Parts: sequence; C-alpha cells; structure tokens
Amino acid sequence: MSHSIRKQAIPVESFEQICNDQPLLILIDDLWGHGGGMFHWFAPTPITSFGYIPNPIEELKREYQEYGTTENFLNGIFKSEDELESYCILLERFLEQLKASDPSLVHRNIFFDGRIGEQIYKSLKQELKIKFPNLDAEFARRVVWEGEQIKPGLELLYLNSDQVKAIAQVLHQVEVNELLQHSDTLQDHPVFLEEFCRTIQEFKTCFKEAADRGQLILTKVI
Repeated sequence: MSHSIRKQAIPVESFEQICNDQPLLILIDDLWGHGGGMFHWFAPTPITSFGYIPNPIEELKREYQEYGTTENFLNGIFKSEDELESYCILLERFLEQLKASDPSLVHRNIFFDGRIGEQIYKSLKQELKIKFPNLDAEFARRVVWEGEQIKPGLELLYLNSDQVKAIAQVLHQVEVNELLQHSDTLQDHPVFLEEFCRTIQEFKTCFKEAADRGQLILTKVI
C-alpha cells in the first residue's frame, strides 16, 4: 500500500454531531485528503520561494469555482458558493470549540506514509502472533489501515471507543524494540528507522490518550 494515512482522535459527541450533518460530514471527508490535519485547514500558509500556497480551505473554494456545478464534486451537495462558505464557517467554529474543550486534542493524531504503514503492519502482525496467539488475525490490519465505514460513498472511517480501548491495551504491551526485531532492513536506513520508531510511539500515545478519554479515532487513507 503506497498511500498515506492520517488518524485523529475525536470526542464521541463531536463525531455524532458530524454524522448528523451530511454536508459537514462530506466537507470533512473531502478536506481530510488536503493534508495538514483538520486543525490546520484554516491556518494561514507562509509565502515560499514558489509564491503563496493556499491552505486547504482556500484550495477547496478555488476548486468549487471550477467544478462546483458538477455532481461529482462534494457529492453535489453545495448548491452555491454562499452555501459552501456558510459550512466552512460552521466547520471553523466546530474546530475552535474542539480545541477549546480539549487543547491537547490537536496533538492526538498520527500521520504516516504507506511505506511506514506497511512496515508497522508486518512487524506488529508478527509480534502479535507471539504475544497474543489467540488474537484476531486481522487485528494488526485494523490498527494500521482499517476502520468502520461512516456512510456509503465516503472514504472517512472510524474506530469506536471500545475498539480504541482494545487496541490501546494491546499496544501498551508492545515495545518499539520488539517490533524492530521483525525487520532487518530498518537497521540499514537510519532516517527510515527513526521515522518508524517515532510513528510507533505516536500510535501508542494517541490510542492510549484517546482510550483514557473514551474517544474514537477517525482514519482515512489519503
């Protein structure tokens, strides 16, 4: 698998609010693939040597001006730029409320590319066979790649609070050095090795903190 993956913890009540508002859910599902994580969608971007790079919200609005009248763009749910703008304002307020209620939520996320994900999956799968021989064979895949579908036609997935808790309990008993034993190639690539170790620790921290707060985790392959 070559795509990147982004995971983000979120309170259950906030997830339910998203699910009960189809335009908001479709907007979030689309923006998830624009990069930066949802707490960076509205952040101003610096001017680089290549000029100004629009943030994800600005990029989405520009795309709407070009493709907004087609049914394939955002499922055709926004009938005008004003309607899209009103939901962008709603989304910004929603994210501000999330940060205000739980400031550390901004850091309760994981982002990794497919190469790292595949290595984590393979190493975790082998280690779980040793430590938890009776565990579901698909457990490692669910940790890294998968989740429950929110609604048909959308790519955003979720792990509910019970799944998050179960995963956190298992990850707590798995150490980074134990996973490293299942890969000989990492030792020859220091940069890749450092990224692998950092991402594993982010997994352990994100799932533990989300489990402690009864939160679920949103996941999407980008």
